[in-house]
Amino acid sequence: MMDVYMSSLRANYLAFV
Repeated sequence: MMDVYMSSLRANYLAFV
């Protein structure tokens, strides 16, 4: 669960930057 959450944040971060 936590891993999925972190993965989502990372994906959004990479897409934003």
